[in-house]
Amino acid sequence: MTTITTNDVGERQACLEQIVEDLLAEAKRQGACAAEATAGTGAGLEVKVRLGAVETLEHIRSNGLGITVYMGNRKGSASTSDLDQAAVHDMVAAACAIASHTQEDPCAGLAAPQHMATRIPDLDLFHPWSLRVEEAIDLALECEEAARAEDARIVASEGAAVTSHTRVHVYGNSHDFIGGYSSSRHGLSCAVVGREGASMQRDYWWSSARCADDLESAAAVGRRAGKRTIARLGARRIPTRQAPVLFDAQLAAGLMRHLLHAITGPSI
Repeated sequence: MTTITTNDVGERQACLEQIVEDLLAEAKRQGACAAEATAGTGAGLEVKVRLGAVETLEHIRSNGLGITVYMGNRKGSASTSDLDQAAVHDMVAAACAIASHTQEDPCAGLAAPQHMATRIPDLDLFHPWSLRVEEAIDLALECEEAARAEDARIVASEGAAVTSHTRVHVYGNSHDFIGGYSSSRHGLSCAVVGREGASMQRDYWWSSARCADDLESAAAVGRRAGKRTIARLGARRIPTRQAPVLFDAQLAAGLMRHLLHAITGPSI
């Protein structure tokens, strides 16, 4: 299966909620005074073509469990991708062992029970894409062909890709809170190389959305990748100077991501 469908998402979430409940019960049994746990499962398809041929084709299935236990103000965490009962027991035991050897932190612990969510809104994050492998290959080929046809100066390709991922995630803690949600993410991308004289440049474009209907067309993504590559040809260095700088929108977003990462709590 290359996606989690609307028909089975409820069953998967119920299964993950039971796993989280079992994790929390096991943590209590092993001596934790409080705990929080997560469980997730995902499925997806990734296709990449390069120079008109399929380069990679991947069907993705993933599982993940994680738990954080609190022994007083001491904290320990562990995770696993194995859903087997013995592996779950060992994961909880590892988290408890870590907690028993860590230094006390007065700030460690769960949020107060009254701060737990009582209503979980539907954020409309889940839109599975019934995409067959053959259709994904055709979209990727169309995307790359459009990029290479954009200008005669496009001389090579780093490939075009189509991706589709769906996931169900559940979180619970020992305040009797448990909640989950399903999500999807689909994408089209392309990168090509241009040459003018001795100068060679590469650039790319992509489209990403929760719902496949919101993606740019494969041809539009390819053409944009080709135009961006050609626009880089003829670039030149300027002497060192003080000057105003206009950042490309994608680069500006990257600068903001670096700033936000630097000022998050764990980084500080």
